[in-house]
Amino acid sequence: MAEETTTTSTGRSPKWNSVDPFEVEFGDSNCRNQAINTFKIRVRGAWSVGTLATRPEGARDIGAAMGNVPAHPGQRLIVNPAKMVAIVYDPLEEDEALRKKLSHALKRANRVSADITFVDKQELKLTPALCKTLCHEMLRKQTSGSITVTKGKLPSAAQLESLPGDELYDPWNSNTRKPRFKKDVEEYERGLEQIR
Repeated sequence: MAEETTTTSTGRSPKWNSVDPFEVEFGDSNCRNQAINTFKIRVRGAWSVGTLATRPEGARDIGAAMGNVPAHPGQRLIVNPAKMVAIVYDPLEEDEALRKKLSHALKRANRVSADITFVDKQELKLTPALCKTLCHEMLRKQTSGSITVTKGKLPSAAQLESLPGDELYDPWNSNTRKPRFKKDVEEYERGLEQIR
């Protein structure tokens, strides 16, 4: 079944116009890297000794050398549902002074031998199904504390359900036997039960 047209001649998706653009920063209380599963992309999470210190075990497990690594932002994701586009970018691109401080601290901690650079910006085209899947993923990440909304606000699950497109069950699954959309999972599982 062909997916509905995603944009008009102005480059905007008519029914998705009601969803404002938003931006998130990746990072959790363990300062871990994150994944954007919708696109199979790994992104750097925010790092801060202060954030690590808020954990029950504190920051004592990072060692003295890593304790001198300056706080730095995680990569960011901008989603513009009306234009059906997502952009992943790295705030370090604009902060050469911070990159130099990071390089110096990480070399002293014997964690890197080359200078720290930034991750190139990626612009990703969306379809209604990918946009809905990405927005639902960001809602789950917000609930788990893996992202911080830095601009705008995430659409609600109810708002997403009223928009065109279906949430993908597994965006990278090419197996035609498995369901493509989450709405089809229950029927698929019932079919498996009948086989058993």
